[in-house]
Amino acid sequence: MLTLESLSFQYKDHAVLKDISFSIEPQSVTCLIGPNGSGKTTLLDCIMGIHPDYTGRIFLNGKDVALMKNNIRMRAMGYVPQGKNHTFPFTVKDMVVMGRAPYLSTFQHPGEEDEALAMQSLKALGMESYADRIFTKLSGGEQQLVILARALTQDPELLIFDEPMVSLDYFNELQFLEILVKLVKEYHKTIIMATHSPNHAFYFSEHNIPSRVLMLKNGEVIGFGTPQKVLTEAHLKTVYKIEASVVSYDEGNRFIIPKRIKGE
Repeated sequence: MLTLESLSFQYKDHAVLKDISFSIEPQSVTCLIGPNGSGKTTLLDCIMGIHPDYTGRIFLNGKDVALMKNNIRMRAMGYVPQGKNHTFPFTVKDMVVMGRAPYLSTFQHPGEEDEALAMQSLKALGMESYADRIFTKLSGGEQQLVILARALTQDPELLIFDEPMVSLDYFNELQFLEILVKLVKEYHKTIIMATHSPNHAFYFSEHNIPSRVLMLKNGEVIGFGTPQKVLTEAHLKTVYKIEASVVSYDEGNRFIIPKRIKGE
């Protein structure tokens, strides 16, 4: 579904991404793993067209992303960023309806169909009762679900997440993961997600979702493949400079336990 061929990107004289190539299949989850500054967010920005000055090529369903019009690209890709502070007191419904922007002309107002689609997205996430509440008064976990509903209202094939659970508590993190599983299995979405928790990749794999890990360090690919192949103790030592154990439980499921910084 998504293919990158020899993608490189740099800011002035600083190379951020170096010869990145990989492909992901439909209805799968790909986790971008790597330390701060490894190029995860920049890679997502290139895919979305925010940084168009890359070299190499990006294809979505066989079409060159660089040649797509903005509204066509936005229809195909939904984006959920990290939780951030929002200052405008929109209602939840208004926030989600904004996801219909790629389908509207410059001065066109959303219609009944757009509002109905927004409510469908909220219902899919169990948030329909929040429609008339003020977005800025919601908890961080609730706000993230609303932003996800907004992305779903675009009706994209590909959902892109940039560390969406970084500020969530244990309950909301697990709830978010369960919803992502539902989106792949029931709504046939494809997900690419930057995350600081390698265990997220094992979670998706354990729920019988085709899962891949792209491990980055200093803008280069250290490994790409299944979580079982890439998330090894050796790779974790190379990329994060930590000693960790990859343990098995419940007939082959895996979990990473960090133990100490390497050398200490």
